[in-house]
Amino acid sequence: MDAKFSLTNEPSSSTHRHKSREVLYYNLRVFDIDTNKVAGYINDISVDGVKLLTALPVCKGEVRRFRIDLPRRSSEDGHFRAFRSIIFDAVSAWASDDDRASFYECGFQFVNLDAATRVLISELISDCHR
Repeated sequence: MDAKFSLTNEPSSSTHRHKSREVLYYNLRVFDIDTNKVAGYINDISVDGVKLLTALPVCKGEVRRFRIDLPRRSSEDGHFRAFRSIIFDAVSAWASDDDRASFYECGFQFVNLDAATRVLISELISDCHR
């Protein structure tokens, strides 16, 4: 096993999130920008970070660039919004495996989000409450 790879059941106190995460009611795929392949699925999200379900383990401290393709939704006037994606960098804060399943849970903290991206993530979180 890679010496940098660390699996823990809980995030350490130094990486514990400050905002509660929201569970999405639909599975959103997260793509790795470098490979354009699915990196995982969002389990929950906040404006500070995201927990992904992944098929492969992720090294703690690894910085990755991801893309989330937002689902189309109608606006209040009945017209569909244009298709949009969220692109962001995130650092792996923790990871754990599930002995009962064939996936890993990985907590990522967003890195240097600009204001527009933070708004898109906030809208995504708001959408899960509708």
